[in-house]
Amino acid sequence: MAEAIAAARESPLCAESLPAASSVTVLAQERGPADSTEPNRLVEVRAVRSDHGWIAWAHLATSTNPKDRFWLDWSYLPNPAEKQHWRMCGPHPITSGPDSPAVKGVDDKGHRRWVRACGQPPPEDRPSGSQRSWFCTSCVPVEP
Repeated sequence: MAEAIAAARESPLCAESLPAASSVTVLAQERGPADSTEPNRLVEVRAVRSDHGWIAWAHLATSTNPKDRFWLDWSYLPNPAEKQHWRMCGPHPITSGPDSPAVKGVDDKGHRRWVRACGQPPPEDRPSGSQRSWFCTSCVPVEP
């Protein structure tokens, strides 16, 4: 695990541009806000094969408020439990567009990455009494 943490610290964050591709794969999706009886937002992890391998990004597919934010988390660990093991691409306001910057599925040193997409509605749109301000997809490998 120490090797994965060291590799994450050395890696550039969210440096991949999105290619113009028509065959996008949705790897995971989640509705939010968390604890809502009527979730009205949808965040997705999207991936596409580029000239240098698979890349992934977060996509806020459904948004109901211009204050909504979203981001892509990535890690070298398949299911990191601690925040220190995640790297965040964002957060981004939906007003900047529905896609986050992307990351490679395998870094330049050959280390595989796992990702998740997260969304965060503004406080006025969160369920009363909810302890969570964000919602995330499951953690998935970038390559389908």
